[in-house]
Amino acid sequence: MKKLNPFIQLVMIMISCASFATYAGPSENDISTQARIILAGMSLDEKIGQKLMLDFRVWCPAGEPLCLQNLTVINPEIKQIISQHYIGGIILFSNNLNDVEQITTLIDGLQQAMTDTKHLPLLIGTDQEGGIVARLPRNVSATFPGNMAIAAAYFGDKEKSYATEVGKYLARDLKAVGINIDFAPDVDVNVNPLNPVINVRSFSDDPGIVSELGLELSRAIQQEGVAATIKHFPGHGDTVADSHLGLPVVSHSAEQAWNIDLYPFKYIIEKNSPDLIMTAHIQYPALDDSQIYAGKAGISIIAPATLSRKIQHDILRQQLGYQGIVISDALNMGAIAQNFDSVDATIKTFQAGVDIALMPVAVTNLKEVDNLIALITNIKTALSNGTLSADEFDESVLRIIKLKIKLGLLHPDATPLVEKISRAKAIITDKEQHELESILTDNAVTLVKNDNSFVPINPSPGTRIYILTPWQEQGDGIATEIKILQSEGRLPQSLQVSNAKMVTMDLAAQQRVVDNADIVIVGNSTTKSASLMNPAISNFMSLSLGRESSFQLQANQSLVFPDMLPADSEKVVKSPFFSLEVTNPALTDEQTALLAFQVLQYAKSKNKKTIFISMLAPYDLPNYASVSDVMLAGFDRYGYLAVGSSGYYRGPSMQALTRVIFGVSHARGRLPIDVPNPNPSDSKGVSYKRGDGLST
Repeated sequence: MKKLNPFIQLVMIMISCASFATYAGPSENDISTQARIILAGMSLDEKIGQKLMLDFRVWCPAGEPLCLQNLTVINPEIKQIISQHYIGGIILFSNNLNDVEQITTLIDGLQQAMTDTKHLPLLIGTDQEGGIVARLPRNVSATFPGNMAIAAAYFGDKEKSYATEVGKYLARDLKAVGINIDFAPDVDVNVNPLNPVINVRSFSDDPGIVSELGLELSRAIQQEGVAATIKHFPGHGDTVADSHLGLPVVSHSAEQAWNIDLYPFKYIIEKNSPDLIMTAHIQYPALDDSQIYAGKAGISIIAPATLSRKIQHDILRQQLGYQGIVISDALNMGAIAQNFDSVDATIKTFQAGVDIALMPVAVTNLKEVDNLIALITNIKTALSNGTLSADEFDESVLRIIKLKIKLGLLHPDATPLVEKISRAKAIITDKEQHELESILTDNAVTLVKNDNSFVPINPSPGTRIYILTPWQEQGDGIATEIKILQSEGRLPQSLQVSNAKMVTMDLAAQQRVVDNADIVIVGNSTTKSASLMNPAISNFMSLSLGRESSFQLQANQSLVFPDMLPADSEKVVKSPFFSLEVTNPALTDEQTALLAFQVLQYAKSKNKKTIFISMLAPYDLPNYASVSDVMLAGFDRYGYLAVGSSGYYRGPSMQALTRVIFGVSHARGRLPIDVPNPNPSDSKGVSYKRGDGLST
């Protein structure tokens, strides 16, 4: 019997699904029936393509070796690549996303390329977690302050459903421009203060809180018709290495695995199963200590979780009963790419039971299409010789098709592009979500020390305020908000405000500036704890988790955000408040931590009022307790980015911190994590407990 043309089947599905193209429509049985009809008419090439999700961050028309040309407009070459190879999905990064009109146009063109060639529509995903991981342009979209801030606000007022509201708006913004998968929320339990890659992306170190808030956020995303992704399975919360750079090991026992790392995944799957789960590139010996050969490294290693059938199939599918799509984390990350070539990694990923290989090969020019063709050829060989199970492969493709039906992708939006753009602009600039962003961030600010009730400050005319931060935009964020408050008549016009980026002056120069200040505000924004805390945290974690500790600081910078604008750490940004020529573009985390302490210590010795702001996860607070009158946590390091004669806020936290400092809003947040005591002689305790915080 001759198979139907897949497009004819597609039309049949479109007709049958036209009245229920959203989540609220077809039953699971209807979806399954329609998906099996499509699967039956697919060629092997079509099936393989559905299991690949590519990125096109840059495009090099001439095939030059170093290409920095961001892909923001679809071109004929990419249309041919994705249609000719039946690609199932594309992940977009900040490189691809400039403004609402451009994003909507790009995505519309990508989907149209598949429609024109009568292929299944694309799954299009991005990492819109909020806070420090947000791909939509920050100058127009609400980024919100991130998961740990949501938890801080939740601890301050458990009657507020901030996670639900944030999930709703994250999904609406993505759906407005045509993105149908959000690789969020992160449900890793950040029990390791030295974690350089999860950090404030986690809600808490409490598995119960992570589970509740992760459930709320993921459910809200899916209720808006966007697929949610909980990550990183089986749990990336207790690592000290960045999997973008190397292969981390989680040393928890099996009992700890189920009580900590796996707990949120189990909870959310049971309550409201997510459409996708993303894997973690970690070794977890208590869950799978089997060895596999890492051909690129030339050694046998413990199987990374992404490549582990025990973890992805036996635990996730069989024990937890998960029926949705499993997607790998990016296969070009160091944890995988340093040990396996792209073909081997992809086939091992599929053997493990993963449905979609994310970024299995780089395709940045036409020459690199050969890499994609070689991958597809090798997958065919693996299917023909039994290395990959043909039945499991079909069931995997079936899950992907079912998600596309569930998302309504087989009934494309026929709205003219100009109307799509107009609609998207209205949704993304909607004032309600920006108001929520401001309210949430205000309520997340956590005050942990306030000697003599110094905050809120009621500065007298002529008060001199000096602000020192790792990035220029952070100090500019505070200084700009002060000017806004002055313009509103909330602060005296005669305040003298200056701010500097740490790298611009040595300690002696900093001390001269401090001599002329009344109030000194110093911030730090590291994604890993300062060296001052190493012994204490190692002791604390080994005691609290009941195991030997081998924590070490990593010298390399985290690459969790490899595509984001590098703030002003690698370029000069002229500030309206402070301007110096930058010759050394950056300081290490350890250097900024030490300089922050030294400046505060000097200011304290000169009887200046001192304020320390922990801009990311507040594990570093105890380091500054002895030299600070006031300490606050803000959970987000972005500030005001000066662009020419104007600028914009890339994140809401500097404004919120400033409003709390000057009493425009009240401190209501509470710590969502335990903060270890940095005193080596008293390492059994914590300096600040989960739930601690002062009110103003």
